[in-house]
Amino acid sequence: MESSKEEIEHVHIVFLGGRNEHVDIALSEMDATALHIITSDQYEKESKAHMDLMCKKHSIRQGTVQVVDDIFEQTAVQSLVAAVLRIVKHESELGVEDINWLVGITGGTQLMGAVGAYAANLVGGTPYYVSRMNEGSDFLTGGTTIMFPELGSLNSLHEFKQNALRDLLEKGEGTLVEVVEKGDDLFKLVRQLRTTGLIVVDEEEKQWRLTEIGKATVAVALDGPEGLVVQIEDELEDEEEADPIDEIGECITIFKEVSDHNCYCPVASEALRIYGLTVRAELWSWEEQDYLLLRTYDSTTGEAEKLDSKHPLYSSFEEKRIVADMKTLVSKFLDWRFSFFLDRAGISKNRIAALISADNPALLVGLLGLVWMVEKDLIPASDIKLGDSGVDR
Repeated sequence: MESSKEEIEHVHIVFLGGRNEHVDIALSEMDATALHIITSDQYEKESKAHMDLMCKKHSIRQGTVQVVDDIFEQTAVQSLVAAVLRIVKHESELGVEDINWLVGITGGTQLMGAVGAYAANLVGGTPYYVSRMNEGSDFLTGGTTIMFPELGSLNSLHEFKQNALRDLLEKGEGTLVEVVEKGDDLFKLVRQLRTTGLIVVDEEEKQWRLTEIGKATVAVALDGPEGLVVQIEDELEDEEEADPIDEIGECITIFKEVSDHNCYCPVASEALRIYGLTVRAELWSWEEQDYLLLRTYDSTTGEAEKLDSKHPLYSSFEEKRIVADMKTLVSKFLDWRFSFFLDRAGISKNRIAALISADNPALLVGLLGLVWMVEKDLIPASDIKLGDSGVDR
């Protein structure tokens, strides 16, 4: 099918494993012109059959099925990215120039999801995930498509004045009449953020609203990652509910503990001494889920001492917490900032790829905790060790 060069084509690249119901949900809810599938050799036959079925059902152009045969090998990341680039080349050879790339990261392995999110930004596309409700071991009918903004959405906000972004974040929502009457930055912001999915507009009610991802993106544009933490803290300020990690959870492992006595950076060491703090990288368990935490403790009592946004050291030592599952951990290790610290430690990307391919979150959790410590200048990069993983540097 030869495509008009003036027409925008909505091309889906879907990472697929054993389950495929989410593809139908996405194509039903989103604009779609063409479909490509990336899968492992284990599901090649099923994926080709599903491709034919979906394209006929939704009357869209049938793309390619890219098969990766080393999904559990060290070379999987390169193979998956190469598959995406082959799809880009395929579309280019068809003469398709104006493409809205939509990358489905719901199916396949956790590594495929992480690479899909990276590849979406690589080609200037939008990653999306289909969220579904479970009933026991089965999925209920239907689902919700969650779209994530491309990295350019954040970069484009830096052209606006800080006070304009802060006003937008404080308002959160409003009328289109107000947008037009006020004009200038508000008018430009609402138009621009709507096109990137950070603002949704109710055309019937003539209202606009920042999405949750939109709020987070604007907060980061204003004050960096710390801005997002402050925003979340402000939203939870009035809540009296205790943290279940502290009340019910169990600390399984302390990966590293740093006080003023063994702190690598003399400036950070003095800060820990003056405020009587110890910083720990820990693994906690709560409701059958593991969490990696970086948190502060009172050096004298050993009790957890969470710093609030008014504490002088808050932005330097605020608590970090992530779910310790493979998908979350892999996404962290694909971040360029973590790659920087791992390079300083002399740990190659090939070795990290080997750890990821091993599909063992326990190997990555401790390593990530150490990277967090280095990032805070608490320990030197040379202290980052791969541990008893069977993988050397």
